[in-house]
Amino acid sequence: MGQMISAVLFLNSGITEIASIDPDNPQQIAMFKAAHFFSSFLSFVVPALLIAWLVYRNPWRRLMLVGKLDIVWFIVPLICLFVALPWLNYLIQWNESIRFPDAWSGLYDSFRQSEDLAKHMTDIMLTGNTATGLFLNILLIALLPALGEELLFRGVIQSFLKDATRNAHIAIWVTALIFSAIHFQFFGFFARLILGAFFGYLVLWSGSLWPAIAAHFFNNALAVVAHYYMEQGLITEQTAEFGSQTSDLGFSLISLLLTIVLLRFLFRKYKCKL
Repeated sequence: MGQMISAVLFLNSGITEIASIDPDNPQQIAMFKAAHFFSSFLSFVVPALLIAWLVYRNPWRRLMLVGKLDIVWFIVPLICLFVALPWLNYLIQWNESIRFPDAWSGLYDSFRQSEDLAKHMTDIMLTGNTATGLFLNILLIALLPALGEELLFRGVIQSFLKDATRNAHIAIWVTALIFSAIHFQFFGFFARLILGAFFGYLVLWSGSLWPAIAAHFFNNALAVVAHYYMEQGLITEQTAEFGSQTSDLGFSLISLLLTIVLLRFLFRKYKCKL
């Protein structure tokens, strides 16, 4: 249904394919963002809520959306994500530098085309240098995916796999694998896999979906705000991608160690609950 609505919006705007969207055409940009909203909402939020409502007796509890939480489960994960930026940027840079054997050149070209299309779509979504544009982008790129993807992946899929395998770690990593793969971006696959696992462990340790939603939102919103400030000339691309260069390796290692310390703190808090 989401794809059908998107197709109708595209056709009414004269868009024949995403790659042909003109970034200087306000109407096409508006239609693309509207299509993104319907596609994301109907692909992630609605299915997760429908499955929970139709299958489970107490859907809100099953989705882990009820219950009180210590504020630590919201503050520490956000600090952890911020601290982890340098080594995650380094991981992304390493992932992008992967080269395939000549026999797999067709697969590499396919991955590269998919990556270029995804970048084009992201650039279109991030269009808008005004405060209103920034607010709208945060809603569409940060809040909607954080809510929808966490409901479906961690709320439904991870929960189902945990019951099926009776192993929380298998459930978390398989869900993270699916979560990363479904974005169809190989050159950011490993960093997204790590993030997916991080969100999964937040759910396991806190017993709630809200910390993962908050962390997912923060991660996406940080990227949106960084792009906005780059467009304003307030920060450079090198600042936003700090840690990605070989010369930043020392900072990336420090970043990794601090991330481990924060994760151990969250794990110990989880163990204290048991």
